[in-house]
Amino acid sequence: MPGREVHPNVYSYSAAISACEKGEQLQLALELFEQMSLAQVPANVISYSAVISCCEKVGQWQQALCFFEKMLWAKVEPNQVSFNAAISACEKGRQWLLALQLIFQMPQKQIWPDVISFNAAISSCEKALRWEHALYVFALMPTMKLQPDVVSFSAAISSCEKMGQWQQALQLFSQLTVSCSNDFSFNALISSCEKAGRWQEALHLMSLMVQSSVRRDQISFNSAITSCQRLKHWPQALQLFEEMNCCHIQPDIITYFLAISSCERGGRLQQALMLFEASKCHVLSKLVESTSGLANVP
Repeated sequence: MPGREVHPNVYSYSAAISACEKGEQLQLALELFEQMSLAQVPANVISYSAVISCCEKVGQWQQALCFFEKMLWAKVEPNQVSFNAAISACEKGRQWLLALQLIFQMPQKQIWPDVISFNAAISSCEKALRWEHALYVFALMPTMKLQPDVVSFSAAISSCEKMGQWQQALQLFSQLTVSCSNDFSFNALISSCEKAGRWQEALHLMSLMVQSSVRRDQISFNSAITSCQRLKHWPQALQLFEEMNCCHIQPDIITYFLAISSCERGGRLQQALMLFEASKCHVLSKLVESTSGLANVP
């Protein structure tokens, strides 16, 4: 008995597109989606969600939103995954207003936003420098019986930091359990203190990072050193520079500039000259690295 030819259906297409989404193979996902149309196989919520998510993951936010719009035109009801992928696409494109519109549309369709939905919406406001809107969305989470996580707090704190709202940033941080803090939230807060000239708070946060076993990095040290150096607290700035070396964290050219400036203010000219020589070696090593990298390009 001759075998019958098996044609792909919506489920097999959806599974294949979902596999492409997980592997971030956008071109293949788009080809499969196009094949569905040519084979007159109507796309369902799974196939649409997978292709939207795939576009979002590889940074094609406009294409992701285009597919979300096509989904609505095709009268395919989106689910939580579709909405979250679309809101995340808005975040990458800094389309904060559209992100808010989408998150408010979800309950109208009996789809309830989750922590991922809110985090993407808060981040879209943060990237668009809309700190008040970011805090508004953050404040909505408890009303939906959702507990903000470290990503929620970090995005909200960062939105305040970018606009110089250090008091708001500190207030948010006070709500965050120290054990749940990460380097991103600490760095955003230290940077906020630095911009506001709150050098003592910046130093306290640096100490708190050590107590909380949160790794301090180049960003942490540069922000803290800047906060001290700007207000002429050069001994604290130089102490931080020494701590940075003890932690085996490589200074960058900004760190060297701040340390040299602190030495000049403290009358430590010999140390300033030594740091200047070290900074020249740093720049030279970076030039060698970049040159060797270009030489390896086929």
